[in-house]
Amino acid sequence: MKKLLVCLLLAVQGISQNLVQNPSFEDFDSCPNQNNSNSIFEYVPFWKTLYFSTSYLNSCSVTNFGIPNNLFVNSFQESHFGNAYCALDIINAYGLHIRTFIQNQFSQSLQISNCYYVEFYTNLANNVMYASNNLAVYFTNSSNIPLKSGYEYLLEGSPQIYPFGNKIISDTMNWVKVAGIYKAQGGEQYLTIGNFSTDEETEILIFDPNAYDAAFYYIDDVSVIPINPSSMPANAGEDKLVAPGDSIFIGQEITNLDCKWTNLNTGEILADSISGIWVQPTENTTYLVEQNLCGTISYDTVTVFVNGVGLEESSPLIPLQRGKVEIIPNPNNGSFTIQTNLLEIQELTLYDAQARKLYNLDKNSTKMDLNLPKGVYFLKIISENSRNLEKVVVN
Repeated sequence: MKKLLVCLLLAVQGISQNLVQNPSFEDFDSCPNQNNSNSIFEYVPFWKTLYFSTSYLNSCSVTNFGIPNNLFVNSFQESHFGNAYCALDIINAYGLHIRTFIQNQFSQSLQISNCYYVEFYTNLANNVMYASNNLAVYFTNSSNIPLKSGYEYLLEGSPQIYPFGNKIISDTMNWVKVAGIYKAQGGEQYLTIGNFSTDEETEILIFDPNAYDAAFYYIDDVSVIPINPSSMPANAGEDKLVAPGDSIFIGQEITNLDCKWTNLNTGEILADSISGIWVQPTENTTYLVEQNLCGTISYDTVTVFVNGVGLEESSPLIPLQRGKVEIIPNPNNGSFTIQTNLLEIQELTLYDAQARKLYNLDKNSTKMDLNLPKGVYFLKIISENSRNLEKVVVN
């Protein structure tokens, strides 16, 4: 039931084309150096800057526009992929609203109502004064994006993709993935990355008060990939272990991924329209996620085990393991057999897709004959050493 998102996306990419051309800035016509660094993007196929120049960095350069040593004193960053990346001023000289933007033309226009998986990697440069939020992706039909009225360096626009929670990215060591889902209006041909918000609308963290007066971010490995919704089912993540009193994140950090979260122990709906949430269970708890991706509904579960809860004091403080359970046939008409290696089943409960308890079933029976309307159901099976939640499809 569990599948890691990375595996899913590899499968999607295997059948779908990345519409971003030259996504990692690997193709170039001129190596950046001291003389051409401010205009080098005219030598990077399929990419351009809007109004204001920015920096292109490549390992071919022996100047401070090389990789991994680059731009600032003691600044060091390997590329996320290949031998190149670019840099953007998200904030520059706070109060002057100075920005830089990069734009790519897709290999083909986006199709109306189709969903696309959007991803890029970013990293805060060393020796800069600020870290900030509002690093965003804006999809447009035209390459022409006007300046915001009354501003000299700021573009007009309402971006569709932000980092999850529009958080401040302050990691100077690791590349941070920004991911989101975009449902196309139809005809979009361009992607633009940058900060479209004013300084006052942008949250900043003073990272180094003695450094370069900017929030300066590296960008690499940009993707826009058509999604077949059935190939990207709900993913609540792997089961987790948490210490009593601690919180833990479940789900995924994907902007605009419509998910509803339910506590299956209580039936309480915890959150709606968000791909991941923080939880703080006081007992071993199973959570159900219902995902709506472009009209395709799918479900997944994750169990968070509270360290020591429900275990013998002499037992190792490790989470209970899932046993092997198979529903035959599945889908079915309400009649099915449970095949399992579980011993001493303590609870057998059927829930509907909204996590409402329907039946406490005979825990000693393996054959079920239930009068159920068409739909998706969940069978919770608790034994002495296992806790399972299995999907049952009635058609």
